[in-house]
Amino acid sequence: MPLRRNIDIDLLRTFVSIVETGSFTRTAERMLRTQSAVSLQVKRLEEALGITVFERGSKPVRISPDGELLLVHARRVLAANDAMLAHLLEPEVRGNVRIGVGDHFSAQHLNGLAARFVRAYPQVSLRIVCDVETSLAAKFKAGDFDLMFAQSTFAPGRKPSADGDANRIWHEPMVWIGRDQRDGNGKSSLPLVVPPDGSTERDAAISTLDGHNRVWHVSYSSTSTLGLQPAVAAGLGVAALPRSAVDNGNGHGAPGGTRVLGSESGLPLLPDFDVTLHRADGTGVAAQRFGDFITAALVGNDDN
Repeated sequence: MPLRRNIDIDLLRTFVSIVETGSFTRTAERMLRTQSAVSLQVKRLEEALGITVFERGSKPVRISPDGELLLVHARRVLAANDAMLAHLLEPEVRGNVRIGVGDHFSAQHLNGLAARFVRAYPQVSLRIVCDVETSLAAKFKAGDFDLMFAQSTFAPGRKPSADGDANRIWHEPMVWIGRDQRDGNGKSSLPLVVPPDGSTERDAAISTLDGHNRVWHVSYSSTSTLGLQPAVAAGLGVAALPRSAVDNGNGHGAPGGTRVLGSESGLPLLPDFDVTLHRADGTGVAAQRFGDFITAALVGNDDN
């Protein structure tokens, strides 16, 4: 049997931190090490694996193709390690966790993970509130939430880093959906199917069209982003949504009689969709564990 090699998990943690912060310096500050010590750990990791994990001379730090592959596995190893220690050392974590999140992100990504967390930590109670971005931000500022999943949009291809104590956990393109590719062409005023005022998806659609001097009107408004697709399928207009809300698994379609509209539709390119996790000051152990659990599960599995 061939000799199995082991990788120091501390090397993986340093590597992942550099990717998340985009900086050797910020990683050194986060891990209470010198920058030279961080560089040495990266060198040790590369020598152990026989690969280069970052592109040399790139500023800001840019991960290499081999590094991208390693990143997926490294995050899984760290998540498994941290989960093991949490279960063995803190089996009786308990408390209430108040969470604010947009309904699309909750339905598509958070709900299943939240159920897994509760099974792992049966003494923890979750209270998840879905709302539009502006309302969530106001409630978080007022102290109503321990954790908030904040949605925002950025120019296509940009990969912004979260500010302060926030963690960027999700990034993907936004797409137009309609019943037919011609839905975006030949209309003096484009009918829009939108979620409520204050939602990221609505703001993205309107600002994009305004930026291209495209005339539009709201033909249908829903209290939830999940209620948009039936209206689109009925032919009431087009909608702008994160791709994971409409993707059928191959990137070329959408469920319920709708479809992703490509460039031939004549509609302008939408911004990318970004989600960051914000933690309130003084959150308890239960909230910290939930935030860590979601971050470990989602970071690296988005459309980076």
